[in-house]
Amino acid sequence: MILDMKLFDTFVQYLLVTMDIGDQEQELQKISYRNESFLIAENGLTSQNVMEYFYQSPFYTETNGHVSINEMIRRGSIAPESAPRIDGEIYMLVSSNNEVMTDQSIYVIQKFRQIVNRPLQPLFVFYVISGTVFLAPGLGKLVERHLTNSLHEFDVMFSNIRKAVMCKGDKSNVADSLMDESR
Repeated sequence: MILDMKLFDTFVQYLLVTMDIGDQEQELQKISYRNESFLIAENGLTSQNVMEYFYQSPFYTETNGHVSINEMIRRGSIAPESAPRIDGEIYMLVSSNNEVMTDQSIYVIQKFRQIVNRPLQPLFVFYVISGTVFLAPGLGKLVERHLTNSLHEFDVMFSNIRKAVMCKGDKSNVADSLMDESR
């Protein structure tokens, strides 16, 4: 398998950024956004209107969307074709399954740090699933969760081994002890 080095560099940058986003990410993980009136008025989401929908969400406002390159374009401060020549933060629709507002509609929006003549640095990933916006967990949070679950399982296993060793003379006690632990 040949690995695209640009893709690899972007992934490494994403790992470094998402490992320590901090309190802002934790707060945004607790919320979701859905605007029924927009969905009804627009007859659902499409690749053409999903960014406008996202701009209304707290995810846009709470991640400094008001000072992003997107906002400069929306206000008319810069022309869209000038965006690649400006340093700043930018939100992009990076993936879509093109299902108009069904239970299967999925859009992926990413926030990047853009520095001219350098690869985009991923900051946040947002999902819009069937009209509801969520913040995707960072890699650090996923690794932390899996490590915590694994450590808990090891703790249970060692506790069972300790009980088995302590009760090694009485086989019925070992079985009862292990059964109690699994409940």
